[in-house]
Amino acid sequence: MNEAKILVVDDQAENRYLLEVLLKSRGFEMVPAENGAEALAKLRAEKIDLIISDILMPVMDGYRLCRECKGDETLKDIPFVFMTSSYTDEKDEQFALSLGADRYIRRPLEADALLGIVEEVIREHREGRAASRQVPAKKEEHYLAEYSERVFSQLERKVRELEAEIARRKQAEKEQLEEVTFSNMLVDGLPGVFFLLDLQGRFVRWNKNLEILQGRPPSEISGADAQGFICEQDRHLLVEKVRETFQNGRATVELRILRKTGETRHYVFTSSLFVRDAAKYIAGFGIDITGRKQAEETLRETRDYLENLFNHANAPVIVWNPSYQITMFNHAFEHLTGRKADEVIGKQIDILFPEDRKDEALTLIHQTQKGERWETVEIPILHTSGAVRTALWNSATLYSADGKTVVATMAQGQDITERKQAEEALRNVNRALKTLSACNHTLAHSNSEEQLLKTMCHAIVEKGGYLLAWVGYAQQDEAKSLQPVAQYAVRPGYLDETVISWGEGPAGYGPTGTAVRDGRKQIAQHIETDPRMAQWRDKALSYGYQSSIALPLRENGGILGALTIYAAEPDAFDTEEVVLLEELAGDLAYGIQSLRTRIERDQAAEANRQYLGQISTNLTETIQAIAATVEMRDPYTAGHEKRVAELSVSIGQELGMAKEQLDGLRIAGTVHDVGKIRIPAEILSKPLSLNVLEYGLIKLHPEAGYDILKGINFPWPIADIVRQHHERLDGSGYPRGLKGSEILLEAQILAVADVVESIVSHRPYRPALGLEAAFGELTDKRGKLYNADAVDACIRLFKEKGFVFP
Repeated sequence: MNEAKILVVDDQAENRYLLEVLLKSRGFEMVPAENGAEALAKLRAEKIDLIISDILMPVMDGYRLCRECKGDETLKDIPFVFMTSSYTDEKDEQFALSLGADRYIRRPLEADALLGIVEEVIREHREGRAASRQVPAKKEEHYLAEYSERVFSQLERKVRELEAEIARRKQAEKEQLEEVTFSNMLVDGLPGVFFLLDLQGRFVRWNKNLEILQGRPPSEISGADAQGFICEQDRHLLVEKVRETFQNGRATVELRILRKTGETRHYVFTSSLFVRDAAKYIAGFGIDITGRKQAEETLRETRDYLENLFNHANAPVIVWNPSYQITMFNHAFEHLTGRKADEVIGKQIDILFPEDRKDEALTLIHQTQKGERWETVEIPILHTSGAVRTALWNSATLYSADGKTVVATMAQGQDITERKQAEEALRNVNRALKTLSACNHTLAHSNSEEQLLKTMCHAIVEKGGYLLAWVGYAQQDEAKSLQPVAQYAVRPGYLDETVISWGEGPAGYGPTGTAVRDGRKQIAQHIETDPRMAQWRDKALSYGYQSSIALPLRENGGILGALTIYAAEPDAFDTEEVVLLEELAGDLAYGIQSLRTRIERDQAAEANRQYLGQISTNLTETIQAIAATVEMRDPYTAGHEKRVAELSVSIGQELGMAKEQLDGLRIAGTVHDVGKIRIPAEILSKPLSLNVLEYGLIKLHPEAGYDILKGINFPWPIADIVRQHHERLDGSGYPRGLKGSEILLEAQILAVADVVESIVSHRPYRPALGLEAAFGELTDKRGKLYNADAVDACIRLFKEKGFVFP
């Protein structure tokens, strides 16, 4: 224990000397300090094991020193012992202990008793048995009020002692002077400004800190009205608080102090009523809080900025608490839902979801309470109009200071409703296109009508993703029945014992019978509610059928029967899909007729060639329809794909490519940007340069185009050409960074044509740059990025052969 280093803080040299002698007699090392400020400096410079401090000292007293130590993470665990002969009241001890002190010693005390306390405190601290004294989290004004009360109490006691001493010892002027000096030291040693005001609010006593604050000599302060030192806007507060002090004995107020220089400082004042010789005064004590006020203003400005950023963010953002109550809701979210923030703040978050998806959404939300984060989670949102919007969400969980307790969850979304609708439409078209492609293959390779019909139904279900396809022939019997001649289903059995007619009776009022009878397609988008399906509804729903289409099969001007297709979702048949399916029905009817007339081989062969030509035309028109769908979403590039296709074919001809290759090159050029269907329209038509994130989305379109086209059985590598049209010879292209011969020749030609058309055409973010700019780009990077032969052929076409874009 004799290795402990003890800091002794006392402004009296004799007190420090006596303690040094006493402590060294027990082997302790003593470090002296005259006041709290000096003590703090030594505490931060060397390791101290115990602090013994007087209370009443200049510059910084013991109370302030203790509060500073206990508020400092590096000093708070050092044991602190008060030793005083001045502050002997019980309340003084309570206040000292409330600051975190370990012991409170009143002088005089026997040497052995003092040393025993010192050794006990050090032993308890080293053995970890010392009681943990946490400094209460008091507001500064509360601490100042208690501090002022102790100081003022001590001041009053000293003043009373002084008066008693004067009364008892008229002759002890020297001691009286010492008491006055002590009182002045006490006042001047306070950490803030101190003053006494008379009943008229004039200064009668003050400390040097007030002179420093004001920048005024004592002659300008003595007898001055305190209102003259306060900003004009706050003077009414001073008057009110002076009145409150005289009435209640105490008051606290924040005021702006006006310095002689014109500078303004913020202070918090605590005042007490002070009575001396029957005269009443106001004793005031103030602390500079300018730094705190500036920090509060900075915090307010930051909060306002963040609120504006939150409310005006382009993406919808929402915040909810652990009780799933909505606490914040920005303007973009208002647009997404059709609800104003004040309509939903405080409400349960489940009001935002459609009823049939509510459980699914709440399950995802509950996961965030466990700390899980969403990354592009798809959750539907119910608009006040009744429409359901689809959004992708990312979330972040906000924790309290302990890092464990969830206090809120914030989610940011992206409305992808239009994209989902476009994808659904594209899926439907793609489904029909795959079906058409598979059925065309069937038509071309079937040797009998039975094989044709069965294989056709099988292809419609397996390739197209429908639930049931069947062909019924119209019978000329009395019941005008429809006889199923071929069918294929995911779940067989629906047509068993099902009576369907094309006559006028109840069995003929369904979509299939009506299609045969009237010779027009019949679509039931909602089997559950369509009155035409009443007779077959329950059975159809039990098989999972939600919508259907019946297409008449025509033969020699009459109706042979019908092709009927069932889907698992309502509204499954949009306009583009219906067009393709009608074409399929026409092709099927044509195939049936072709097979029936195959007796005349030569005629059948010619008909087959015409049919295949029609299929090729239809395929081309379908491809053009897909390209048109893409261009509808980006009006600024309308016609781009067609022009690129024309230039690509011309370059291919210049290079001597075969007709079959040129046909594939034309189709690839026509759909090379089909992947942009997955890019938000607002990015495609943005009138400014794209940011990194937006450009990253644009760069996904070749891969997206590949995904769309790879399942279609083209006679050319269309999907691969589309995927590679942004690759470059040196490997700097995307999406796969291919080099040289790894890139298909058709893709290399398409890259040259795409660059030229883009440069010479207007874009929303720039005007057209002209052919010379295009030629400059090609010439500069000929053989580096672009195929040299394709570049030369392209420039020849424009300069020597008069090529112009259609």
